Amino acid sequence: MTQTGLTVLELCRRIENAVNGNPALSDVWVVGETSDLGLKRHCYFELVQKDERGNNLARIRAMIWANLVPAIFTAFRNGTGSELASGMKVLLKCDVRYSAAFGISLNVKAIDASYTLGEAVRRRREIIARLEAEGLTALQRQLRFPLPCLRIAIISGDSAAGYGDFCKHLTEAVPAFAFSVRLFRAAVQGERTVPEVSAALDRIRAQADRWDCVVIIRGGGSTTDLAAFDSYELAAEVARFPIPVLVGIGHERDETVLDYVSYQHCKTPTAVAQYIIDRNILLYTKFINAAQAIYNAVQQRVADTAAELARLTGAVSSEVAGFTAKRAPEVTLMSQKVLAAATNIMTANSGLLDRYAAAIPPALANAVSRNKAEIDSLDTQLHLLSPQATLARGFTLTLSADGHAVADISALHPGDTVNTYTATGAFSSTVTALNHDAKL
Repeated sequence: MTQTGLTVLELCRRIENAVNGNPALSDVWVVGETSDLGLKRHCYFELVQKDERGNNLARIRAMIWANLVPAIFTAFRNGTGSELASGMKVLLKCDVRYSAAFGISLNVKAIDASYTLGEAVRRRREIIARLEAEGLTALQRQLRFPLPCLRIAIISGDSAAGYGDFCKHLTEAVPAFAFSVRLFRAAVQGERTVPEVSAALDRIRAQADRWDCVVIIRGGGSTTDLAAFDSYELAAEVARFPIPVLVGIGHERDETVLDYVSYQHCKTPTAVAQYIIDRNILLYTKFINAAQAIYNAVQQRVADTAAELARLTGAVSSEVAGFTAKRAPEVTLMSQKVLAAATNIMTANSGLLDRYAAAIPPALANAVSRNKAEIDSLDTQLHLLSPQATLARGFTLTLSADGHAVADISALHPGDTVNTYTATGAFSSTVTALNHDAKL
């Protein structure tokens, strides 16, 4: 006997009757994470549950009807300080509905903003506890902070106000330091934050020897705006980074997991800039103090040496004066002896000097006479090789327009004017053609 089955539509109607209007499935509070949220007129998204590794365990469609969107979004914004977006842990009040055409879904009626805030705090504490248990919270602070710290790699959005405040504060530092900064762009809010900041860290790690420190900054925001910086994966990467990482995320009241693993966290981007400036000023002050100490020591040494020199000069002058006074008769006697000896020598050799003086003129005349023939020969050769003698033998001298002798025709071009000199005068001519192969 053939069984008679339900049609798909009939089965769906039964499910609709069992689900829609069921008191147990109305005004239900459901916990999950928003995903693929889109807002046009109505707001559609999926509510998902994930395991510890981020794998989806369950998912269900959800929607907020257009007439409820303004009230629910405003309440969430006022309660959390940020807009409802994908990736948020939420507690929803909703009705379960089933449609034969679209399947099962949740009609959201309200969102408990306080749950979202509390969940963020709870999650942050769990991540911090895990990082501490793995010994990652102290790694950065074991690094040596380089001084001077002038080469700064910045991870931020290029249009973020915090980035502008940071750079402006560095440029206004007194005394001025030669900072070298480079922006590694990354999203600082939303789902792209973790992968983009991680990618920026990877690029910096590949050239770590070019940087003194890394700065991760963004302006303030709500707890949910800063939720991306509560990522365990991102925090572990910062903790293990080979050079100091400074963090300035948010305002005075804000706190993220990165604060616990960084080398130094400051409340604002401007405070990070001031921290770097202060460390450089500390080194600068040490140099100034050392230079002043050296200067003072040199000045004192010079003063001491000058006093000692003055004392020694006085003592030497006194000794010389005393010695001179005692030895004056001996000095006079020796002077007389030297003078007498010199006179005797000059007297004894005066005849020899006279003979040398008389012999010099004849010797000079003989030398001139012996070399006259050679000198005359050289004079004749110079006359024969002179330009005038060369021209007289039929040669000419051609000069270019700028006055240089033409020894190579490659220096000339058709149309150039040249001046040619002969033994009896000169004439000018214009080059019409060049023959590089012509030979005498």
